[in-house]
Amino acid sequence: MDFRAEITKDFIYNNSSGGNTHFHIKPYVLYEFFTETSTTKKIPNYQRPYSWEKSNVNQFLVDILETMLEKKTKDSWFLGCIYVTKESDSQEVAEILDGQQRLTTLQIIFNELILSQYYDETVKIEQGFLDSINNIKDCLYFKKVGKRYPRFSTDPLTDVLLKKYLAGSLNVNCYSSYKKFQKKFEEELSKTISESKSHKTLYDNINTVRNFLRNKLINPKNYKQYPLLESYDVTERLEFYTNTILYRLWLINIPLVQENISVELFESLNNRGKPLSMIDKFQFQSLTKGFGKDQEIKKSWGKVFKLMDKLHSSAVNISFIASDEDLIKLYFESKFGEEIAKEDYLIKFENDCLDNYNSLEGFFTDIFRISEFFIDISNAETSSFIKGFEPTKKNKKAKAITRVLLSFLNVYKNPIRLVFSLLTKYNYKTENTIVISGIWEILKLSFYKNIIIAEQGNKIRSDFNFYIKSILNKDPSYFISLFYKLYLILESDTSHPFHKLTQSNSSSFQFDNVKFPKPGQGEISYASSLDSKSGLLNTTDNRDSTLVLLFFVLLNDEYESFNSFSASAFKSQNLEHIFPRAYFKHWQTKTYKKEECETYLEKLGNNNFLRSVQNCLESDFELRKYKTQPYLQPQALNEWIGNKLLINELANKKIGNKNYAVKYEKYDTGLYILPSIKNNDLKLVSGKNFNYKTIINRSNIIVTKITKSLICNWDYI
Repeated sequence: MDFRAEITKDFIYNNSSGGNTHFHIKPYVLYEFFTETSTTKKIPNYQRPYSWEKSNVNQFLVDILETMLEKKTKDSWFLGCIYVTKESDSQEVAEILDGQQRLTTLQIIFNELILSQYYDETVKIEQGFLDSINNIKDCLYFKKVGKRYPRFSTDPLTDVLLKKYLAGSLNVNCYSSYKKFQKKFEEELSKTISESKSHKTLYDNINTVRNFLRNKLINPKNYKQYPLLESYDVTERLEFYTNTILYRLWLINIPLVQENISVELFESLNNRGKPLSMIDKFQFQSLTKGFGKDQEIKKSWGKVFKLMDKLHSSAVNISFIASDEDLIKLYFESKFGEEIAKEDYLIKFENDCLDNYNSLEGFFTDIFRISEFFIDISNAETSSFIKGFEPTKKNKKAKAITRVLLSFLNVYKNPIRLVFSLLTKYNYKTENTIVISGIWEILKLSFYKNIIIAEQGNKIRSDFNFYIKSILNKDPSYFISLFYKLYLILESDTSHPFHKLTQSNSSSFQFDNVKFPKPGQGEISYASSLDSKSGLLNTTDNRDSTLVLLFFVLLNDEYESFNSFSASAFKSQNLEHIFPRAYFKHWQTKTYKKEECETYLEKLGNNNFLRSVQNCLESDFELRKYKTQPYLQPQALNEWIGNKLLINELANKKIGNKNYAVKYEKYDTGLYILPSIKNNDLKLVSGKNFNYKTIINRSNIIVTKITKSLICNWDYI
């Protein structure tokens, strides 16, 4: 008995004759693979979108060129294995289970080679390459009743656009029609690339292939890297390159009886292929389990990839979820409240999500909800979550808070675990008040730990994981007033475990009869104070200053500023020092001593602010000569928050270090300014100097408003 046949015959397509098992695994050059195997090939609907980066495509093109020039050790190049489904000899459609990135890229290369004859009307293409084009067309299309039909369908998100690209090319027959086609296609593409990452990928890779063919084969800029190219004319270069692809690149076609096979088959890397990501492995594991719900699972994965494609598009414009894999990692950290080693994510998925179909469905529901929420709030004008708040004031408040949340997460990623945890415990569509209250508490806690006391990022991340695991997984109601409860507990309830953990020297504490390690050093201290590390008052970090001002605007002007400006206006904001860092050209007399400033602080009558300022300043905080490293003068008065505004990028470039009269005129024209200078508390006055008293007074207002508001819940801001 051939044990190899016994092991593999159930999942690799085969025929039996004469007592022997004959497998249909076979090597093909690319021309044979496209024209002699199943008539059409498609990527299943549940697979991830086309995702090869430009660097992958460029390297692929270089590898083909070097194979053509025989710079490689052999005169052919093995592309790896392609796994397809095959249930019968007569099957016309094969699903590609592995090989999507290479095959989709080949469609682009084939099509651009056909179009390359029209790139330059001054270049004459001879018959040799034109004959090769017919062979390319055989690989791209099959004929039926005199018409051409594509042989290949890629993933659903990319396929409609790819088909338009291929179909439009069929009508190109001269230089002018090529230019017309290119213009029309790029106009159509420009409407969608901001909405879909996969469309942007397709657009980038078409241009990468086109530029490579132009610069290496049609009009080479130099021959230093590949001197042999100079011995060929244009037609020969294009013809040889095409024939290299068709007849010197080869692969092994592995037909599988069914797609739900062990993930181990897909673990090996293909030559120049894209390694399986964590989410690919999750997908194959879930399809292997099946639970008798194969179609439902495939549909859910299709939705996951569609949402992730949108989530990572430029239209959504978020940086705190860097990739599909990043989203999955953050999700599991938010679920378990702990750091997870890379090799353990698959184990977590198997144990927690593949116990039964309901647990897998719960995983999908969570990923859908998280992705849909961030897609929804990324455009406040169309957000269903924001529109769900009435009356109008609550609607404006929700819009303002979500904008500050997105701004905060783009600077500090650590709160995202708390946000994910909140979204999986409450449905933002039906429990919007609880969710917005939770977001406000997360914002306050994150603002306090990241900016006011400036804790180390790894400690904050550890503490947030601790809160999830120790408190929120046991009692999600804490989300509604998390910071407020922590503050009150530590101020008044000395019997509460949270109070005890800050006093005890032990490494763990008891909560709900469960023993947990306590968070890192430090505690939730009195919310309305500043300590020596405070970045709230005199930060030299533009990102922190921006967040402080946005937080103040949220609290101080009835949310009008956040509702008056579009999302695009917020994206282009710049931090502007009213009294500039480099002030000597226009502001030469503006130097003030510490004693003057302290005297004025005393006159303000805010002893808490005066005491906090004195505690966090170690030396003079007069205005000083500009230094190229502003962090070397953190105590300088022009680094105080009262000296800063947010202004749009274009306006900021025009006003620079100009004097106060020039700046005020620009500010007063209604350009995008935050906080508004028309605000009574922060009003700037025309005809008067902007001086140390103005900076101190504005700082006092901003700092006091923020610190007092930290203990307010959603209903009272």
